[in-house]
Amino acid sequence: MARDSGPARDHAHDMSETGFWKALREFWADQVELHERLIVLSRPWEEEFLHWVDGELHGSLTPPADGRRRSTTRRGWCPGSQLAARVAGPAA
Repeated sequence: MARDSGPARDHAHDMSETGFWKALREFWADQVELHERLIVLSRPWEEEFLHWVDGELHGSLTPPADGRRRSTTRRGWCPGSQLAARVAGPAA
């Protein structure tokens, strides 16, 4: 009985492992994004700190100089931009 072995089998195995790790990284990044959104939503007063979202400057107060990210997630999500999108309605 011949067993599948050699470079073709090893490559297929590596690809499925690579796909698994990629999916796991994406899942984890999505979980971090959701967690950051909850943090931003739980601090509505920070929305007033200046921050960039999609090329627009939001807020009116200078943020503290401690270097901590405020008002947006790593991917740039901001509750104010979501509110503006709902008020504007769907693009025609």
